[in-house]
Amino acid sequence: MSDVPLNLLSVSTNVHTLGTSFRAATRSISEYFGLRKLGARLVVLEPGQKAWPRHYHINNDELFVVLQGAGTCSSDDVVSPLKEHDVIGFPAGATGAAHQIEAGPDGLSYLAVSSMLEPDIVIYPNSQKFAVFAGSAPGGDPIDRTFTHIGSLNEALDYLDGEEP
Repeated sequence: MSDVPLNLLSVSTNVHTLGTSFRAATRSISEYFGLRKLGARLVVLEPGQKAWPRHYHINNDELFVVLQGAGTCSSDDVVSPLKEHDVIGFPAGATGAAHQIEAGPDGLSYLAVSSMLEPDIVIYPNSQKFAVFAGSAPGGDPIDRTFTHIGSLNEALDYLDGEEP
């Protein structure tokens, strides 16, 4: 925890790559200030890149502030252009629209801010998947996770499956 201002350029960069379609350089801000219920990180995308698949959170709000560059935000059936100083937010729950940010031809840098409530369920409508995170919210420290599960929205079990002979 610190009451000293943080310069984003002094924070180490963490590059994550998911498959061939998703790649982002991130710098965590929350850890520096000891924030546990509010997540904040700088996200830098190279031209044409996306950081995460289109999704929405059942338990966590998200807010994005474009700092540099341009791109698009796809939410449900709407594609909105994004440019410097634009702000877009998505409330928790199914009414919060599934969204995905993609960098334009010059790249895109944005501040991603979210509540950090857990457990959280993340819905991925394009692939008909869901993910459950407990112990640490998405974007939180995976070491603190007590449960993570990714499953199909198309395959449900009955409550008593495997419970009775």
